[in-house]
Amino acid sequence: MWLALILAAAIGLSLGLMGGGGAIITVPVLVYAARVPPAEAVGMSLAVVGVTSLASALIKARQQLIHTRAAMWFAGAGGLGALAGAQLTTLVSPPVLLGLLAVLMVIVAVAMLRRQDEALQPLPQCRPWRCGLAGVGVGVLTGFLGVGGGFLLV
Repeated sequence: MWLALILAAAIGLSLGLMGGGGAIITVPVLVYAARVPPAEAVGMSLAVVGVTSLASALIKARQQLIHTRAAMWFAGAGGLGALAGAQLTTLVSPPVLLGLLAVLMVIVAVAMLRRQDEALQPLPQCRPWRCGLAGVGVGVLTGFLGVGGGFLLV
């Protein structure tokens, strides 16, 4: 149990430093260090990261670092996607669920390594359809695999 607590502190540090990465790490920690069944670990990780994300969002809002319109479109659509994705979790076996999580981790890691910093230009406005579609996609993955939106967004 001590290992799980130490790793939980590392997850919190990851969330604070990078704005993402908590849930993608939380599921394996809950499964392998705390011995929680994978389907339950998915739900638990969403609750843990949800609370820490809310606290971080409030701090960023006070610093005026949130694009409110984009956040609202994304969060609304993401919530609907997460509800749909959560229904899918029980349809696959625990080894398949963990395998899909590992595949997603590799895909995102490769995409981040290949991306050029100069290619990252912020959009001047929120386009509702773009924010909504991205929110639904991230929401489905969030609900299904228990990964947080921050991991996929960053």
